[in-house]
Amino acid sequence: MTLARAALTGPISRIDPAVAYARPEAAGDDLLRLDSNEGPPPSPTLVAALAAAGPELLRRYRDAGDLEAALALRFGVTAQRVMVTAGADEAIDRAC
Repeated sequence: MTLARAALTGPISRIDPAVAYARPEAAGDDLLRLDSNEGPPPSPTLVAALAAAGPELLRRYRDAGDLEAALALRFGVTAQRVMVTAGADEAIDRAC
C-alpha cells in the first residue's frame, strides 16, 4: 500500500481548523467563551474583595456543610443526599 493511499483510509475531519475555533471579532467583554473556558470578567468590587482577602482564605476550599444544608432545605431532601464538591474527581472519591 502506498503512503498516499494510506492517508486516504484514515478518518477525515470535516472541520476547517483555520476557522473552527477563531474568536469573534470585537465581540465585547460580556461574551461567554465556553470553548476557551472563559466567561465575562468579574466585577471590580469582587476583584477588590479578593485582593483584600488573606492568602489563607484563598488557598483552600471552604467547608461545604452550610451550603449542602441550604441546598437540601431548598430542594426538600436530607443533607445526606446533597454533595457539593470541588470537581468530579472529589465527587467520585467521596462517593466511593
